[in-house]
Amino acid sequence: MAAFRLLSYNVRSLLNGRPAVAQVIRACQPDAVCVQESPRGFRWRAGCAALARESGLRMIAGGWPAGLLILGGPRVTMVHAERFLLSLVPDRLQRGLTLAVLDVGGTRVTVADIHLDLNGGWRRRHAAEVLRHLDRVSVKYGTPAVVAGDVNEEPGSPAWQMLTGRLRDAYAVAPAGGELTFPARRPQVRIDAIFTGAGIGVAGCGVPEEPADSGMAAASDHLPVLASLELPG
Repeated sequence: MAAFRLLSYNVRSLLNGRPAVAQVIRACQPDAVCVQESPRGFRWRAGCAALARESGLRMIAGGWPAGLLILGGPRVTMVHAERFLLSLVPDRLQRGLTLAVLDVGGTRVTVADIHLDLNGGWRRRHAAEVLRHLDRVSVKYGTPAVVAGDVNEEPGSPAWQMLTGRLRDAYAVAPAGGELTFPARRPQVRIDAIFTGAGIGVAGCGVPEEPADSGMAAASDHLPVLASLELPG
């Protein structure tokens, strides 16, 4: 089995600045990060590259227009990447999907970065679209799969159940650290998660303990979720 540290983090469009977010990411020491609400619009690529650089990582896939960015560390190599815009919700934020097949020390895994809609009906529709794309890429490359991101609803809700009908909620499998993710200063709900497919072991998953001076509660309105995974060799 190959160890793989995956972080999921809604950075709220870096409203509180790149250095604060980058400091949190560095403290978590991930192999890869699924970022939601990454820099958008004018000079989005420069903003994403700066976040990667300040976090000690590099851009793997994604970015504008859906704001879903995957970053990788030195153990990670990108094999394949795709970006999709999910069904457009009229007069609402464009939702998307970033998929990347990663080589982690010689073992491959497909990682999907998601940020589902605020409307329950559209969340279910988008979750179904995510699973279809995930199946296609995982079958093509023969890889196990991980989905990480902001679900915008709590465990047991319809879109969450759709995801866990096919994948495992990593926190439920092996809770390690905090459970609640939003709002960051006084979290009341768990709406951010990492889901794992067949063959992937979960050593632990949850909100990481805040290192001294990391400013985690102030960096974004969401807390990050960190999973220590075991990929099949």
